[in-house]
Amino acid sequence: MKPKVLFVYDHKYPNLLRDGLWAALELLKEDFELTKFNLQYRGKNIKIGPMKDFDFILGWGAFNSPVDILMRKIRIDYPKSKLGLCIGGTATSPYKIEDYDILFYETDFYLTRFIK
Repeated sequence: MKPKVLFVYDHKYPNLLRDGLWAALELLKEDFELTKFNLQYRGKNIKIGPMKDFDFILGWGAFNSPVDILMRKIRIDYPKSKLGLCIGGTATSPYKIEDYDILFYETDFYLTRFIK
């Protein structure tokens, strides 16, 4: 049985997402059961299952974005969940990075300024 991964993102036009991250997620499907959840579809009867059923939950968004806010709520409601954040397009300084088990970033900007 493959480990279950939930990818949480917030994009108005998901059909336009075809970048390197998206390609990497598609490759992960070979070894993981991957579920993608777009916050744009909240309240539209989308069933993703209980958060506790996922081995890892990966969010993509800025700090203090809707994705980050949801991920922090998951941390409170399911403290044993393994959480990661792909930091995307943020002007907000990171805070409480310890809420995440792993952070992914594209440039050394975060490494040199906030993650030590």
